[in-house]
Amino acid sequence: MKLYALLPFGLLLTACTDSVPTPVVPAPTFSLTVTVTGAVSAPVTVTNTTTNKVEFTGALGGSKTFAALPKDTVLKVEGAAVNSFVTPAPQTIQLDADKTVTLSYSPVPSAKLPKGDIRLSQGVGQYIFADQDAAGQKLDLIGRHVENQVAKYTLLAQTTVAPNLSFTFPEVDAAKLSLSPLLQRLGDVAALPDSCKGTSIMSDPEVRLLLETETEIDGDTISGHINLAVVTLDQPDRPLKFAYADRAGTLKTDVVCTVQISETQSFEFRALYDLDFKKGWNLVEVIEPRQQVNPTAIMRSVPMPNTVRLRPSGMYAVGGSWGGSAPPMDVLKTHTKGMFF
Repeated sequence: MKLYALLPFGLLLTACTDSVPTPVVPAPTFSLTVTVTGAVSAPVTVTNTTTNKVEFTGALGGSKTFAALPKDTVLKVEGAAVNSFVTPAPQTIQLDADKTVTLSYSPVPSAKLPKGDIRLSQGVGQYIFADQDAAGQKLDLIGRHVENQVAKYTLLAQTTVAPNLSFTFPEVDAAKLSLSPLLQRLGDVAALPDSCKGTSIMSDPEVRLLLETETEIDGDTISGHINLAVVTLDQPDRPLKFAYADRAGTLKTDVVCTVQISETQSFEFRALYDLDFKKGWNLVEVIEPRQQVNPTAIMRSVPMPNTVRLRPSGMYAVGGSWGGSAPPMDVLKTHTKGMFF
């Protein structure tokens, strides 16, 4: 009787044991944290190379964590270019644990002023001197900007011409640079004024520049201070100027603007700009309008060589005037023809 009574209970235990499901052990997962340093934010792409799926693409500032990624997933983390920063190399990692990838953006080094030499004999007409007259003389780099419609001149750097007529400017103190928006005389940097028609494409409206500089011999043994043009060795007849940009940027402009002289008088001028600035010092060619009817102003970037040459530009600078508010008249006459800068 006892065995008979226990049989149903034993069968019941067996049945219950067989119906319990085996627990499912979840596959291991890990997280990936991506951190951007140096730049405020950067375009970042995270790609799962195992499945070719893009896990993330967009601007990333600070850090972002991607959780619950399968173990052994292979991920490629890429940071795209950020203006004025060096782009870090892509990184590929395998998730065998929680991982962190740091994209470190470092500032692009500012382009330096090149070394050079002086040839006073390569002037024109009365502006030809003996080359050796430059040896031992002070060489000035002067910046020009406008405050309240008055031209101001600042000595940016000074060096002494070596006996072999070479020179090297010291690094310019950034505090001395009076930088201005790229299109300050057009009004709103994001759009052309109503008086101008055409196209103007700017890569970064925040670019600030010092576009007008002069180089001159600051000596007493030569008659007055001699204004010098910057030229490249392969194109000695193409006068250039040093310009400074606080970041990289481009400007492509072809516009025609109307300038109202009075209620009944106006004239048009054309501006053609093809500028491609690196952060730091650059070379630009400025071609002032020469024709009286529909004048055209041209400004374009020129690649910076390792060595430049200075030669008389064809005008004297007024000695010592860079330190005051009254500009050298020959310099002022040249630059007031430009309408944008």
